[in-house]
Amino acid sequence: HTLYMAGKDLGASLDVKTVGEFLKLVVELKIGIPRILESTEDKITVWVDECITCSGLPDIGEKLCHLEGGIIAGALEKILKRPARAVQTKRNSSGFNGCEFEVSLY
Repeated sequence: HTLYMAGKDLGASLDVKTVGEFLKLVVELKIGIPRILESTEDKITVWVDECITCSGLPDIGEKLCHLEGGIIAGALEKILKRPARAVQTKRNSSGFNGCEFEVSLY
């Protein structure tokens, strides 16, 4: 919870005004290589390749990318001006080739 909230504060503090700017900045900061898989009025699914926390780790079956989820939620909340909550649904550390986050918008 602490890493998620720290990430959310960090994401909200980023100097970005659009989702495209945010995705580009994540790559520049070497947090990962994100892309939007799905976007609806109430949900955005974000995939992150080369996630800074778990890329290259063995399959340990645990969710580790709380910081990244917080960064995504905080930035999207700021950009879209709607409360957001990100939940990691797939992860490198559980046999996938990247990390997936489902962001609920309220």
